[in-house]
Amino acid sequence: MINLTYLGKIEDAFKKRGYGYQWHVMSGYIIEQTLGLDWYRKNGALGGRRAPPFDQSMKEEVLALDNYLNFFRLGHMLFLLRDTPGFEQLLADLSRREFEPVFFELHAAALLVQNGYPIQFIRPTGVKGEDYDLRANVDGQLVAVEVKARRAGPIKHSRSMRNALKKAKEQLPRTSPGVICIAISTEYDAEEEG
Repeated sequence: MINLTYLGKIEDAFKKRGYGYQWHVMSGYIIEQTLGLDWYRKNGALGGRRAPPFDQSMKEEVLALDNYLNFFRLGHMLFLLRDTPGFEQLLADLSRREFEPVFFELHAAALLVQNGYPIQFIRPTGVKGEDYDLRANVDGQLVAVEVKARRAGPIKHSRSMRNALKKAKEQLPRTSPGVICIAISTEYDAEEEG
């Protein structure tokens, strides 16, 4: 559980070292308190075997920066979404899931919440049409949200993108509004297949 008084003390103690260092320490505290010290040591620490999206090589400056930004994002998302319905269940299911898709579910949820749309995390059912990730309230209308992170490598062709979207659409209800959020790697080149 995140102690807001202690988090404030961290903020004050590291303010003089600069925002980057301050945010790093605050994010580390939030991640450790939310996901546990073992998770943090295994996936977030530089010496551990980090889970995607934290598994970049730290030898290249650009990738090291991306790693730190993802670390900050995770801390921010966990803090922002901590009181969201279904959040505790999402955390409980982490031991049975790959982390990268969960990271992007948190990212999509955070984007919705930051734009004023209340959300709820939905527990996976495995039932077609009911197996989406989030439910958002958009101007009084409940909207099903399916989030996809492309783990099978980069999407190189439009057909691959259409197949990924088709599969995601099958997870949404047929009789109510739905949205698909898909994390596309930077290698996507959108070239048409002959």
